[in-house]
Amino acid sequence: MISQQYLVHQDRSTVAEVFEPIVSAMTAWAQGDPNVQAAVILGSMANPGSTTDAFSDLDLTLVVNDLQPFIDDPTWFALFAPYHTHYRESADIGAGIMDKVILDSFRMFDLSVFSIADLQQWMDESTDSKQASQGFFRSSLLVLVDKLGIVQALTQDTDIDAIMYACDQPPGQAEYQTVVATFWYYMLRSIKHLHRGDWWRTAMTCNRELREPLLQMAIWQAKVAYGWHYDTLYEGRYIQRWATPQVQEALPATYPQFDADSLRDALIATVDLFTQLDEQIAPALGCSYPDTGVEPIRAHVLSMLRNFDI
Repeated sequence: MISQQYLVHQDRSTVAEVFEPIVSAMTAWAQGDPNVQAAVILGSMANPGSTTDAFSDLDLTLVVNDLQPFIDDPTWFALFAPYHTHYRESADIGAGIMDKVILDSFRMFDLSVFSIADLQQWMDESTDSKQASQGFFRSSLLVLVDKLGIVQALTQDTDIDAIMYACDQPPGQAEYQTVVATFWYYMLRSIKHLHRGDWWRTAMTCNRELREPLLQMAIWQAKVAYGWHYDTLYEGRYIQRWATPQVQEALPATYPQFDADSLRDALIATVDLFTQLDEQIAPALGCSYPDTGVEPIRAHVLSMLRNFDI
């Protein structure tokens, strides 16, 4: 079982040496800029319990009064962080932004910026929203600057583990059926691409859209087996460490190479694994199995795959 350690602290010894000049410069700037109210490092660089390596990146979040200057200047970070290239995404909180930067050291630097107003709205939302966010409660917090006590307000009298696991409840029938239906929808789409000779989109569907419901089933199986608060991390991270032996043994066959036979075989292996998980998990969760609507789809899918010929 993987254990996570969530701490709020100010010990910068957790920051890798290669990032220290950036952290020092940004801390000094944030302290002197009246628009910036808080600067916090997240992820492995903030977690004393994490083991970092030469590939570990730096995740830094700013809380500001006015977000617009950062929106208007796509390279606002260049003064502190010499870089090769970058791109921008929307952050998970309000109108916030996330700049993804490849530094001149070839290390990755993720910078999130959002406003106090957006943060306040996020804090007022349910624990469901908090857990879903890629923000504060994903890891420990290394506080660089906190002028208004924002981080303290966010974490005061709060058990971070409790927030992380507050939504660790078994799914209801509707949620479970949605995952099952999603899987079979994209399985049919992958078969369409395969029969049309569109290998690229077959592979993309197999390796992307089908992964999400398959991962959810693997998570539910692990929690059924090991307890509902068992830590399955997020987005499949280190699945080889937390998934059941059944899933770990079956997963390699679900990844295709770029040829028709391999794509077909990977899809069959994916169907087999998902079906096994569905058969085991549904009764354990009190959900109906087999789903009468799914049975004919499964039979059709397997027939199409087993009879497929280039």
